[in-house]
Amino acid sequence: PSSPVARILDLGLGGGTFIGHLLCHTDARNRVHEVVAVDISTAVARIAEEVFFPVIFNGSCGSQRSKVRVVVGDAFALVSAGGELHGGETFDAIVLDIDPVGEGACGRQPAVAAMRGFFTSLGQLTARDDTILVINVIANLPACGRTQADQRQQVRRVLERVLRAAGWSELRHTAVAIEER
Repeated sequence: PSSPVARILDLGLGGGTFIGHLLCHTDARNRVHEVVAVDISTAVARIAEEVFFPVIFNGSCGSQRSKVRVVVGDAFALVSAGGELHGGETFDAIVLDIDPVGEGACGRQPAVAAMRGFFTSLGQLTARDDTILVINVIANLPACGRTQADQRQQVRRVLERVLRAAGWSELRHTAVAIEER
């Protein structure tokens, strides 16, 4: 973005290592005012706050913990029209962990093909035209008779098409790195 990043929405808190790294080990620590970190699991959020955060936010980084607000809930429901985060909050950067493939994906479009409404809602949470959207693709890619490179290419093409249809018109970087689980 052309101006400092003030607010970040992290959909998929996990252990909190991404926001810890961002706030404690980059020059962004002085430019980020708030991180809203969402996780669907109460247990995961509790472990992040009770186990990981004390290690991540220690010493000279301790003051950065006050910038993090943890929200437990389903990201799709929270950002959709009428959702808790849809009531006027805006963000300068959005980080999203998704499994774009879904169960039983052989012979079907990746599940991300049905996410246009979600990405449209995300677009309504943007603070400005140059909001950053980072998508971490986490997937179990079934073989389906295709190479991993072919599957990665299909996911990238579908994701780009869905994002453009949802109003994310300028896609600068569309590399798809797939973290297999």
